[in-house]
Amino acid sequence: MQGHLVADVLLIIFALVVYFVLEGWELAVTELLDKDVDQFGDKSLGNIIKEITGRKSVFYDCREWIVIVLALTVTLRSDFPKIRLPLFTSATSYPYAHVIFSIFFATFSIIWVSQIPPKQFALNNSQAFLKTTGFTFFWPFLRACGGIMERLRLHAPAELVKWLFKRSAMASPIRLRPSDVGFFEYGLSIYGYGYHKLRDQITVSSDGGGKLTQRGVYYIVDPSQRKIAKTVQFDSDAKMIKFTEWAYVCPHSRSAICGRPANWPRHGLC
Repeated sequence: MQGHLVADVLLIIFALVVYFVLEGWELAVTELLDKDVDQFGDKSLGNIIKEITGRKSVFYDCREWIVIVLALTVTLRSDFPKIRLPLFTSATSYPYAHVIFSIFFATFSIIWVSQIPPKQFALNNSQAFLKTTGFTFFWPFLRACGGIMERLRLHAPAELVKWLFKRSAMASPIRLRPSDVGFFEYGLSIYGYGYHKLRDQITVSSDGGGKLTQRGVYYIVDPSQRKIAKTVQFDSDAKMIKFTEWAYVCPHSRSAICGRPANWPRHGLC
């Protein structure tokens, strides 16, 4: 009996660890799907992300099936035949106590250990999470598992459910712009600087020429930034106008000082 208990405990720990990894993989991969893979610094991971982008079901379907099996494993292996409750000498008068314990143990252990922490880690640094947990090493297994599921059409009932709701609003894709605050904060986290305020004014004259006036305030969080450049191009049948703006960072106050070359026209200042 003692040997079976130890085996069950080890199996539960193993299932929780694998659940932890798979839960973080889902969020980390989803976070990287729309990112430029050239900035990863890891070609193998970039190639995998490209492959998943073209065949999302191979990864997501396989992950879901494994997660379900792991959750059932934790629930069933924690369903011990007897359980002794505090302040009670025996659980025989409570025939369903072990079932209740199994449900609560599986629920809280999965949430506390295998769901909340990996999601937080994956959101903090999705690329580091994938590297640390060996995602590139295990990807061939996941790809083979997902390919088998595609051949067996195990996802056919799910496709039927999607077909039943295809006319609902849930089936219609939607693309929403990020909020001003979210876009600003994302730019700061990626590039180290951003426009706090920006105003463009374009005046077109009767001869086809024009004047571009741009005024803005830079917000810089990266002290290593000493020069920031931005290029805007306007295409037309007559000619191409190229407007380049420079922002020099004062090393003492860390404020952005916008300037222009001496031969620039007066319009186009930041």
